[in-house]
Amino acid sequence: MIKSVITDYGVVNFEYKVAKSNKITIKIKNDGSVRVLAPAIVNYSRVENFVKSRAKWVVTNSQKYKQKFETLANSSFDSIYILGQNYPIIYCDCEKVKISFFNNNIYLFGNREKVLKKFKKTLFNFAKDYLFERFNIIKNELEIKDEIAFAVKNVKTWWGSYNAKNKMIKLSFRLITRDKLSIDSVIYHEFAHCKVLNHQKEFYKVLLTYCPQYYTLKKALKDSKFDISDKFILDK
Repeated sequence: MIKSVITDYGVVNFEYKVAKSNKITIKIKNDGSVRVLAPAIVNYSRVENFVKSRAKWVVTNSQKYKQKFETLANSSFDSIYILGQNYPIIYCDCEKVKISFFNNNIYLFGNREKVLKKFKKTLFNFAKDYLFERFNIIKNELEIKDEIAFAVKNVKTWWGSYNAKNKMIKLSFRLITRDKLSIDSVIYHEFAHCKVLNHQKEFYKVLLTYCPQYYTLKKALKDSKFDISDKFILDK
């Protein structure tokens, strides 16, 4: 259900949905559209007032996300970051689909759709190998004795996760676009949870002992220069 409300910062159009949560929440999607979720028992006038109270944040971020979405939609995939280094992509027309790396360029031969699919699979396999290697090195460095399972997932919402019950660490595929130190910072973070489960003072003490630049690297993970690389990886 699409709703509109007039605010001090202009008209805010949003998708209104009843949710099971016990509070009103506002979400801005990648394309800049706005979604408002509210419990069924909440009167709609409260929803309007809540949107008005957050109008400046909603309008500012909606415009920012919309502009970014449109920029990405009109951008050509002509380079990709791998381990923090940008590699130009050169497309070559021919019948056989193949991938070649030469002089820091990536050459993609054959039908574009097919070769991009093959390239993503190749990149995913490389990511699994590299991330697993770093996983083992850092596990030994932190002297983690437990058996910890490992997986790489194509997700946007997190860089890494640790499941204490299943003793498993999962890492995001798109980490492979970031530099090596930033990648390590995520792995250190997840292994620190093997020692201290929650994000308490002791947890960060452990984490910063092994990764002193953690906060700087955490901020660098969001760098916008990786947007096109992320878009290629996340488009399933």
